[in-house]
Amino acid sequence: MVDFTGKYTLTSSDNFEAVLEYRGAPKEFIANVKNQSQELEISKTGDEYSMKSITGTNQVQESKYVLGHEHRETMPDGGTQASLVVSDGPNRHIHTVGVGEKQLTAVYELNDNELRVTITAGPVVAVHQDGTLEVGIGRSYDWLLAIKDFTVRPTDIWLCGYHKSGNTWLSEMVSLIMADGVVDRVRERPIEERVPNVFLNYEFNNQLQWFESIPVPRIINSHLQYKLMPSFKSTNCKVFNGDWCQHVNDYWLSYGSGKQPNVLFVAYEELVANAATMVRTIAHFLGKQFADKTVDTIVSHCSLDTMRDNPMANRAELLTTCGTPGARFVRKGVVGDWRSNMTDVESARFDRRYAQRLAAIGLRVCDDMADAQR
Repeated sequence: MVDFTGKYTLTSSDNFEAVLEYRGAPKEFIANVKNQSQELEISKTGDEYSMKSITGTNQVQESKYVLGHEHRETMPDGGTQASLVVSDGPNRHIHTVGVGEKQLTAVYELNDNELRVTITAGPVVAVHQDGTLEVGIGRSYDWLLAIKDFTVRPTDIWLCGYHKSGNTWLSEMVSLIMADGVVDRVRERPIEERVPNVFLNYEFNNQLQWFESIPVPRIINSHLQYKLMPSFKSTNCKVFNGDWCQHVNDYWLSYGSGKQPNVLFVAYEELVANAATMVRTIAHFLGKQFADKTVDTIVSHCSLDTMRDNPMANRAELLTTCGTPGARFVRKGVVGDWRSNMTDVESARFDRRYAQRLAAIGLRVCDDMADAQR
């Protein structure tokens, strides 16, 4: 852990001004601090940090905290509010203050002895993905601290993939494979119940206890990086993974270049190119063998056209809960759609960056299926 102790001078940013406005600060106050420097002094005793910030000439705020534990913070007006600090790697702290609609999060990042503080307003959730703080619904700090101790069963099937990389498609396919291709067994329950995402937590599974009630074998979806996942290397649970860069690199390198018998790497492009072959591959990995008719049933039920119109697979209920009824979770289902959004120059820049990252695991960037299959 990098030592954060020291004295720093922080300059107010546009982001901080937006935070003040969000918190209801008067415009005159915002204008006063716009170009004002802030002196920040951080000291440490044992596991407890003390932080004193001085804005202008007379606004002093002091706080003490222990990583991973709630603490009370003394504000300039003499009041207090709850706060929580968690660690996000060797040189980052995530500091949350307040609750509900008026919650704030500050990310303290130390690089080359320069302290950078990014402040975000709103109902904030700290989930770290490749150095990024995600803000949104569905996670809590209790969950963040509890996930590492989540009890993994040897019979579990984990689908570990980056966002929007075919997770819902693969989830529906694995769910139907484990139902032996009997569509009626998956027709009455939405995909988020059949393959719950450990990344989300609603009121019913805030502490992750809800997962304990799922009968074996549990099929669990996750978007978390390997380093943030519960410890399951010592179990024999089945693990899928698929997507790019740090997310897939971590899993690939942690599992011996994909050669572990209980790990199957699935590429989105493979599902598009030959769904029937992939159904057989995944079924074999899960200890099942199907007749051609059953494979055809699974492929038909899991086609993108069918899933778009299937309320048990298209996450319609989840989208309604999130306040976006009518939105499409299952989208185009094609390979190479970046051509619709990127220029040739932008595409080349991505290719160079991804080629460097994927070289670490012996993979290469391919622009089409023919190239990938060579």
